[in-house]
Amino acid sequence: MTEPLDILSASPFRIEVHPDDIIIGYMETEMDEITKEQIMAFRDIVEAKGGGRKMRVITVIRRFNVISTEGRDWSASVEGQKFTLANAIVVESVASRIGANFYVRFARHINPIRVFNDLPSAVKDPQREIICFNNFLFFPQMQRLRKVGCFL
Repeated sequence: MTEPLDILSASPFRIEVHPDDIIIGYMETEMDEITKEQIMAFRDIVEAKGGGRKMRVITVIRRFNVISTEGRDWSASVEGQKFTLANAIVVESVASRIGANFYVRFARHINPIRVFNDLPSAVKDPQREIICFNNFLFFPQMQRLRKVGCFL
């Protein structure tokens, strides 16, 4: 893992900006519920640091956290994923894995999302090799093609 280019804070997240268009958000503050406003603040940092480009976003969850219904719906929406190319959730406990798998399965995401047990696996994930061709995004390992305006 390379050293971060920049480290920012948007409570409850500590956000690291890495080369190769990777943003890693660590849950630093323990809280009962993550709100839509907190997720929006994270997304605003992704937008600012990416200069409008789509980035690979990795969220590291240290303990089980509940996302408000409004936050969950917004984060999976077109607006919430506007600057996200692909998502990864890194979990450190069984409870976090159960919650993350529930979120992945039932929130209707517009971008690929996977759950990992460790950060190196999430960074090296082959499904994150994304090709942009004629305004289509192609995810080779997922055999998935999607028409979008590419910002790569």
